Amino acid sequence: MKHVKTTVLATGIAALLLSGCQGKKEVDPNKPQSTEMTMALVRGDVNKVKNLLDSGEFVGAMQEGRTPLSIAAMNGHADIVQLLLARGAQINKKDNNDMTPLMHAASNGKLEAVKILIAQKADLEATTSMGETALMGAVGHGYVDVAKYLVEKGAKIDAKMNNGRDVFMLGWERYNGPLPKSTDTVLYKWLKEEAKKNPAKIKQMDSATKAANAMVNEVEAKTGGPSKKK
Repeated sequence: MKHVKTTVLATGIAALLLSGCQGKKEVDPNKPQSTEMTMALVRGDVNKVKNLLDSGEFVGAMQEGRTPLSIAAMNGHADIVQLLLARGAQINKKDNNDMTPLMHAASNGKLEAVKILIAQKADLEATTSMGETALMGAVGHGYVDVAKYLVEKGAKIDAKMNNGRDVFMLGWERYNGPLPKSTDTVLYKWLKEEAKKNPAKIKQMDSATKAANAMVNEVEAKTGGPSKKK
């Protein structure tokens, strides 16, 4: 079923590209991104994006520091991501927040966009000025399916931010937050399994959990009421 879906998507993009080979206007790389383009990217209107590109809008035109590719990626519009890449969008171009399109897709849980970007050789280990990777963004926002896929494709699970935090700590923080979601539990269990490959990491997670539980018990003892997680 996935193969059929991918084939249909590729065929559709090919048709869009073919239909836009004639009558294109000269591109002005210095012109800012139009409001029409921004709205089309957010809505996921691939035909409108294609028409605007054919009319001369630059594939890398910025809107508040973001390229069309970053906007399409963060909104999970895989067909537009594929179109923009085919039209020459810079796959690892960082925005004003120092984030690449892959980082945006990962941080927003857009798995299909992540898959296309990785297939087109997006840099898995690109970092922000704080040292955060796409994998850290996925874990930090609780997207376990994206995190697993990134690791499967070679993302370094032991990478560290400038402040020393890594994906294990980010996963622990989500699980031990005030109201963890069910996905946080899945994420935590997965990270614990990954941590078994590194005894120091699993010890770190266990120690942090014990410390957090001790703090909760202390607060409950003083207030006289339990603080249950849902």
